Amino acid sequence: MEYRSQLDFKIGVDDWEQFIERIDLYFMANDITNEAKKRAILLTNVSAETYAAIRKVCAPKKPAETALADIVEKMTQYVKPKVSVQVLRDRVRQRVQLENETVGQYIAALQELSRDCKFDNVGETVKDQFLNGIRDRNIKVALFREENLTLATATTIAAAYEVADRSVDEIKTPEREERKEASEDSNEVNRLGSSKTYQQKYAKPRGRQRDERKKDSSKITAATKTITGRSLGAAGRKNIMLETVGIKRESVITVVREDI
Repeated sequence: MEYRSQLDFKIGVDDWEQFIERIDLYFMANDITNEAKKRAILLTNVSAETYAAIRKVCAPKKPAETALADIVEKMTQYVKPKVSVQVLRDRVRQRVQLENETVGQYIAALQELSRDCKFDNVGETVKDQFLNGIRDRNIKVALFREENLTLATATTIAAAYEVADRSVDEIKTPEREERKEASEDSNEVNRLGSSKTYQQKYAKPRGRQRDERKKDSSKITAATKTITGRSLGAAGRKNIMLETVGIKRESVITVVREDI
């Protein structure tokens, strides 16, 4: 049974090294060991532009006459020229965490950059640059407090802080939305209340407003005197309390509570 896979490679778009890794897996899955067959499969799974590049690097021979290993090596140099190790190491040291880049993504990027740097201890190098380049100061301080810090421990601690911060932000977001909606409602009420049409329709003459306030005040005073008088007639055994709940338009709303 043949295992099929999408192996098309397009120069300038796809990664050549990853393509070679995948096609080697394809050969393994299908028990393909014949070198000529392997070469034919590779050459028929690349774009026209890629095949033209292969012809160029294999000249004066044709690709079909060139050993598969030579094709792979020549194309590797063509699409990805060898860079000085010092340059590669400098790229690692210059790499800082990007905005909105997670801890996991940042560490993965450092590990990828370190792949061809020939560091004696890749884990230590990645850890040191992670400490240097991480954006969150609280995470950095927490990691500096750890003794015998390893890359695995640093990853665990930093990820925990990151999850906690994200959870707090998710809790705060609904509160901010509620405050925003309340503010918008308040602004709408103020806008309507200050509009000329509203004033003309609902506003009362100032003299009438003063008369109604006096009238409401008199009602409250009279009600208080009435209730107080009743409480005195009860021989002091009941405390009658009058609470003015509110005034709505022209009526006074009161609540009488008796405490025995």
